[in-house]
Amino acid sequence: MAVPLNYLEHNYEVRSSIPIFSFYFVSVLVSAITIRSLSELPNPTGADALLYYTYFTLVTLGLVVESWPRGGTKVQQRSNAGPYEKANLFSRYWFFYLQHIISVGYKKPLQGSDIADMMPQRIKTQFSYSLLSSQWDQHVQERRAKGKEPRLMRLVLKAYGSQWIPILIYRILASALTFVAPELMNQLLSFTGSYSTDAPTPVSLGIILSFGMFFSTIANALLEGQFNLLIMNMGIEARTALISMVYRKALRLSPSARNEQSPGDIQNHMSVDAERWSEALPLLPMWFSVPFEISIALWLLYRQLGWAAIAGAGTILVVAPIQTWIAAFFAKAKSEKLAAMDNRIRLLSEVLSGIKIVKLYGW
Repeated sequence: MAVPLNYLEHNYEVRSSIPIFSFYFVSVLVSAITIRSLSELPNPTGADALLYYTYFTLVTLGLVVESWPRGGTKVQQRSNAGPYEKANLFSRYWFFYLQHIISVGYKKPLQGSDIADMMPQRIKTQFSYSLLSSQWDQHVQERRAKGKEPRLMRLVLKAYGSQWIPILIYRILASALTFVAPELMNQLLSFTGSYSTDAPTPVSLGIILSFGMFFSTIANALLEGQFNLLIMNMGIEARTALISMVYRKALRLSPSARNEQSPGDIQNHMSVDAERWSEALPLLPMWFSVPFEISIALWLLYRQLGWAAIAGAGTILVVAPIQTWIAAFFAKAKSEKLAAMDNRIRLLSEVLSGIKIVKLYGW
């Protein structure tokens, strides 16, 4: 069934199917485990085993064909979709769709036309502004009907709610895989130490541990890459939408409101406050991953050191208030800096307005 579906998607779909790729990938993993079990049988070259080896070869070939980056099919050439929309799952995880830009940039300086179609549709200003602006208008009406102030933070988290699920999954899995390689290294050291005893461990276990370290490191890098990509795209999406919303609001200000909001205030909202969202959103998943990582690290330390690992937990508890105080100090300093910037821009605006009036009267 997967072979005809693969043929049809090459002719009618812009990008390869994720379910078909997942089928091949899971089939190869399960088949590899089965082949490992077959190798332990007394007769691993029987008719059934050879038939299964043939099946494993075909499934692996299907995975290679499905993973192979392609961009020259007829349906892709007729489509106006960008390289990211055309990239299959393998190309997105390995960022192979960026290879064209890297190759062109190696040969000559990049031009605007070289990267014109690289931006995903979701982070374009028109899409992000339409998404957040419509929900903001509805949120303001609902909150004012209840006699409450609108909450921008709550709205942003709600607007991008569906995107948080894969982001948190990638973050938790990457945090877990961070400790897999050290644990496998510990097992590998135990494996090498067993050869100094009378009951050495089979060589196959050492091979499995070595490959496990390699693939866990690769998987950690892939998950970290996808996490950073998704969370940075979300930050850019929120930033562009908020800048557009502030600009729309500035165009609709009444004369009395313009007297209260100077051009410096509006400029700070667009350049500084909106930029904070792209800096703050990547930190939100840390509320889930950091306690998770600390828990695993303390558990591993407890296995190695026993109750002496409590000293590490005590150090964290002692340092946490100090870090909180330092963060509050820098936040206060940054707020004072922004206030000084507002006053500077307001003063310059008044000076320039006065110079303009003097020149007009002089003429």
